[in-house]
Amino acid sequence: MASRGAKNLILLSRSGATRDSAKELLRDLEDLGVRVATPRCDVSDRTSLRHALNECSAAGMPPVKGCIQGAMRTITRPSNLNSTAPGISIANSPRTWISSSSFPPISTIVGNRGQSNYNMGNSFQDALARYRVLNGLKATALDLGMVLSVGYVAENDSDLINHLRDVGVEPMREEEFLSILDELCNPNQPATIPLTKSQISLGLQMPETRVATGAEEPGWMRDPLFRHLYRIRTLEGAAESDERSVNYALLLAGADNFEEASGIVYEAMVSKLVKALNISQGDVDPSKPLHALGVDSLVAVELRTWMLKQLDADVAVFDLMEVASLRALASLIATRSGYVKKDNGKEK
Repeated sequence: MASRGAKNLILLSRSGATRDSAKELLRDLEDLGVRVATPRCDVSDRTSLRHALNECSAAGMPPVKGCIQGAMRTITRPSNLNSTAPGISIANSPRTWISSSSFPPISTIVGNRGQSNYNMGNSFQDALARYRVLNGLKATALDLGMVLSVGYVAENDSDLINHLRDVGVEPMREEEFLSILDELCNPNQPATIPLTKSQISLGLQMPETRVATGAEEPGWMRDPLFRHLYRIRTLEGAAESDERSVNYALLLAGADNFEEASGIVYEAMVSKLVKALNISQGDVDPSKPLHALGVDSLVAVELRTWMLKQLDADVAVFDLMEVASLRALASLIATRSGYVKKDNGKEK
């Protein structure tokens, strides 16, 4: 927001700027010439919210022009009911309102067992955005999946990434999320937006992607609500189809020497890692081991299965993770591959 010209920000939380990371953020914003207010405030309490905003106004803050609501909290039924109050009051004030929650694609859109209270608050935000657009006001409920580099997933639980992938959530990079915010907050946008843009769901995997990677489809994909997703063609599916059209058996068998075979294996691995880790080819450093590229044990198992099917090479997961570099791993796989000629000098 600061890099886009924002000069006045109000950051509401129950604790205020007490953590070192929060204080560092404030210093960075002040260096950019941004005035920041961080009053302690329980946004589920209308009186507390009004007091905090009045306090900011008295300190010289200009009127609120937009609000991004990104609170995440496990709450009880009474406090959940009370939490709708500030949302209703917000509906009558800011000109632009963006609701951004942590995992609504799971909890609000596809369901999440054991978090019905969290679903309730997110569903209210979706409905509030729709209500505002119907009344000619700007609003977007941005139902966000998981962001890899910042936020709850990045800061708290690495195992959560694997769990979310398993249940059909596609990871998003911070840059992608900020690009979406750029579009939503663009002042050149029309004064009125179509109702279809009042709620945007991000991060749901497409069925074709699950089929292409051999992963089992999660239960929510079989719900009639999502049947139209089966008609969507994805880049991942197309890439997987392209990969299946590459006959590695012929390529490796036709290699004139071990170095050429190793190079074929390396290029195949790069292609696989780009898809498995959702990274670009430029992120793949041939001098780094797999774990430095972000490969964990689950991805390593997927790689091992892929090597058996595509390269006819049996390499244990432990060996995959222990090899010092991707280039060295390509050589090891070429050594193990049943497709590579055994009389090319290095093969035995």
